[in-house]
Amino acid sequence: KSHMPKASDVIIKGKHGLDCFIGTNLQEKLEAHGITTIVLGGFLTNAGVESTMRTAYEKGFNVIALTDGTACCSEGEQSASINHTYKMFSIPMTCEEASRMIRGAVPRRISMQFQSTFQDTADDEESVLKSLVHTDLNHFIVNAFESDKGAEEVSLIMGEAREQIRSQHNTTQIFIVPTGDWTKQVYNECCSRTQLRSCWVRGPYVSPYAVASDFSHLVLLATGIGITPALGVIGQYKGSSRMKTLVWSTRCPRMLKFFAPLLSDCHVSIIYYTGKERLSNAEVRRLTSNGKLFIQQSRPESLTGTVSTLITTTESLFTGKYFSSIDRIPLKSRKHWCMLYCGGSKRIRDQFQDFSSEKHINFEYELFDW
Repeated sequence: KSHMPKASDVIIKGKHGLDCFIGTNLQEKLEAHGITTIVLGGFLTNAGVESTMRTAYEKGFNVIALTDGTACCSEGEQSASINHTYKMFSIPMTCEEASRMIRGAVPRRISMQFQSTFQDTADDEESVLKSLVHTDLNHFIVNAFESDKGAEEVSLIMGEAREQIRSQHNTTQIFIVPTGDWTKQVYNECCSRTQLRSCWVRGPYVSPYAVASDFSHLVLLATGIGITPALGVIGQYKGSSRMKTLVWSTRCPRMLKFFAPLLSDCHVSIIYYTGKERLSNAEVRRLTSNGKLFIQQSRPESLTGTVSTLITTTESLFTGKYFSSIDRIPLKSRKHWCMLYCGGSKRIRDQFQDFSSEKHINFEYELFDW
């Protein structure tokens, strides 16, 4: 009798399986009441709770899963769910922590673990719950930057920034692409190797990537072999002389396995692998072992969305203030960021040009048609 619905309760109808969303009006009711965060408890942990958790996560809800408010048939099954599945699709909390969160106080453990998404001071209940916008990508970005912080005190003087970048390497690079009659002729002459004379190519030709020196935060966008100029920028600005982040999409497993180990000097690397040949869990763990490389074996829902998450999470982490979107980041701070794209997609170029104009973040690009 104590559990009978009250007049003010919302009743969900149509549940006949494990998942509370399938065949029910749950999503409709949540959206009608403007609810974006749900707290899951009950049993069985690895059946109904997990099924509902996964669907809620896929539908874009912020999910809190109770570690001591669920039950299973054995301690081993309960432990497996809490220590593995929970962390993938929800924010694990105890009942006490969730209760404090609802009352408007962020528990210290949660605040420290997800510092990129909480405000320093809790306001009202609504603002605290709205700040629960966590995804695997958010967590990865925070952990990637945290992995750079050693136990010893870090010097505030960056020796890399004092080095003369343009005199580091006594080399000349020549890139020849057959894009017209004269370049085809030069290309053919060089490939034939029949001439005994010296071959001179006048230059250098300034790359759009040259603007990188004017910005402190770089987002290197690449598709396919466009990763190579991104690596050039990463190698040019060693250590922390610039903050270097990479978003790369590739469908070639050999290219992924070759270039991934070369990204160790990049602060955050986000890779979308779209090849037909799936990577094994062991391969993914090996490639991401340095803690600063994120691999998703599917296309991103939105590349601009990925960049938005990257910028807002990073700014939140380093300023100690929560930014729910790029629009909330001060314009002065946005001017420190620059996006550089190299690839063959005019669609992606146009997409980021529009994104750049809308969000007031600098954007440069190099396109190739081969």
